Amino acid sequence: MTSTFTESLFYPATLFAFLARLALSPLGVVQADGVTNSDPPCIEAEQIHINHADAATIARVSVGIGISMGIAIFSCRVDFGSFASFKELMMVRGVGEVTLDSNESPINFV
Repeated sequence: MTSTFTESLFYPATLFAFLARLALSPLGVVQADGVTNSDPPCIEAEQIHINHADAATIARVSVGIGISMGIAIFSCRVDFGSFASFKELMMVRGVGEVTLDSNESPINFV
C-alpha cells in the first residue's frame, strides 16, 4: 500500500522536514516532493554560498548536513552575522572537522 502525500505528513520527522522547507524556501513555494520551485541564486555548480543560503539549500547541497543542522547554521548566521572561515563555522554545535572536511569544496564564504 502506498501512502499519499497528506498521509505522510502525519509522521513527525516528515512533518518537521516539510514545515522547515516551507518556512525557509524562497517565496515559501514547495512542490509535493519537497523541492523548491527553483534553485536560489546562492548555488553555483554545486557550490553553496554559506552566508546567503537558506537552511534547506544548505542541507540539500552539503554532505552530511541534514535539515536540522542546516537550520542551526542558518540560525547562527542570523543571530551572530556572516561566517568568515571554516573555523567560525565550527562554532555551530554539531559541525566538526569531519563535516567541514567533507564540505570543503562545496562551501564558499563569499
